[in-house]
Amino acid sequence: MLTRRSTLAGGLAAAGSAATRRARAANAPGVTATEIKIGQTMPYSGPVSNYGTIGRAQQAYFAMINAQGGINGRTINLISR
Repeated sequence: MLTRRSTLAGGLAAAGSAATRRARAANAPGVTATEIKIGQTMPYSGPVSNYGTIGRAQQAYFAMINAQGGINGRTINLISR
């Protein structure tokens, strides 16, 4: 017997599977042979600027990844505003 929980779990699994199939380097915008561009918006000023710490931590993390050779030889370019 199908329950609401199992139906929801199946739907989420199908959506997750479909989302991962679309992420391919061959046709993904922002991906080249040498660079992967990732963009985000973070609140670096204003009343919720405390959350900007997350963005600065992400920039430091990607700088560390780039210092270690990147991902599959590609550098990560995080564009954060």
